[in-house]
Amino acid sequence: MFNIFRKKSQLEKLIDADGIEHATGRFAEIIARKLTSREIAYQFILQELDGASRGNDASQQFAESSGFLPEEYRNALENSIPEVDGPDGPQQQLLALSLELLPNQELVAKFRCMVDDKIMRMFKLGRYAQKEDRIINLLSTLKDILISDKDVIPAFTPNVPVPVGAQVRHIHNRQKNIASAKELISILSQMTRDDSETIIKKALSLDETKATGSNSEASLEQKYAEIAEAIVSAINQGGVAMVDQQGATSIVKETLERMSEREILGCKTSVASLFSMAHLADSAFKDNDNVLAKYISMRCKPIGQKIMQTPNDQYSDLEFTMVDSAFDIMKKIDGYA
Repeated sequence: MFNIFRKKSQLEKLIDADGIEHATGRFAEIIARKLTSREIAYQFILQELDGASRGNDASQQFAESSGFLPEEYRNALENSIPEVDGPDGPQQQLLALSLELLPNQELVAKFRCMVDDKIMRMFKLGRYAQKEDRIINLLSTLKDILISDKDVIPAFTPNVPVPVGAQVRHIHNRQKNIASAKELISILSQMTRDDSETIIKKALSLDETKATGSNSEASLEQKYAEIAEAIVSAINQGGVAMVDQQGATSIVKETLERMSEREILGCKTSVASLFSMAHLADSAFKDNDNVLAKYISMRCKPIGQKIMQTPNDQYSDLEFTMVDSAFDIMKKIDGYA
């Protein structure tokens, strides 16, 4: 009752004015800028889910429906990394926002879960993850259990050596680890149709599997080249040679550096080229080179118009976000709508 005369914070006023859906979308985009890679975003979400699993009923329900297993996020808050929970990191930023909503604990939980959900969607994590990425994350969690407890692998197969350095655990922890591994193996078996022994071998060799594949690297370089070629073709019009293939490739790599390899390979060339060109125009605009900014923005328009003519169901959520970002920049530069 002592909060009757408490003034509302700026965040509360924003939620009242625009709605919590709009507010959480806006702040999810801001926090996502601090998540410099998909791996950092993954660790951020694991920590958020670990906290949510200890919160109120709504928070616990969010964690349970996130698409992650408890084995993945349990005790994630103990795995501190500066990119996530450092002084200027995304965790501290979200915490500061949450404090503005106190003492309304229900609103804090709802706001935080909605921000987390939008970040999961942006980075295709948890229930939004592609099957291949989900398998890798589950294998990674299983590997952590296998290499930390020497009694887990023998519980499933006598044919795989126990990793050097695996420790002897108290019987209570051993039983928990075996149960967690059993759950992970069961889910992975359903997803891959592999048997337990094969799954264990894949988990233990996960780093080698992820590191292999010059074909994958070649495919990524080929994708960069395709996007760069589209940019060169779009910008160098009417005999104007403003950018070459090498320069365009550098622009693409710098613009898409926050995206995972899978996201880049899955992104349509037209969307990636529009996104890269728009951000190049934005850089020129910020440097007060308005002539160059408007020229590049003008060259973006035919690509944007072509994209708008394509049915929406052919684009992913990430591609929608990229196109929206490009259009916002174009509007800022020359009022393009």
